[in-house]
Amino acid sequence: MKYLATTEQNHERNNNKTMQKPYVIFGVIMGGPAFICIVITFIVDPSMWKIALMYSLGALFVMVWISSNRIIITEDQVTYKSLFGGRVSLSLSQIKSAKILVGVFKYLDRLKPTVRLEVKTGDKEVNIPLKLYDREELVPLFDLLGVE
Repeated sequence: MKYLATTEQNHERNNNKTMQKPYVIFGVIMGGPAFICIVITFIVDPSMWKIALMYSLGALFVMVWISSNRIIITEDQVTYKSLFGGRVSLSLSQIKSAKILVGVFKYLDRLKPTVRLEVKTGDKEVNIPLKLYDREELVPLFDLLGVE
């Protein structure tokens, strides 16, 4: 695997950060109303500052959530970091199965990402939201886990 170049510092093969597209999409969805409310607050009605603050904090929260997602592939383990799930490190020898799932198959799947990589070990199940990452950057992970 020539595209998995090892760095001298921490022997990381690949450090997948989220791509720019989610920032733009959620920035428009959350930041647009926030910007409009801020403009209205300063120009028309100063009493809208609470709504402007709420939208601004919502936009900030979404950006922090997107930026906190990261996949790190090292020589012997895969680590997934997220805002809510924390850091989950899975040794490659522990991983029993990995597959890409799209949609809702069980009732509790509604709480999981719609397009996700489901990695199972003996006692853990980790769901990685794939829409946050560029497909080309995930190829080394898919190759390592044997996912098509």
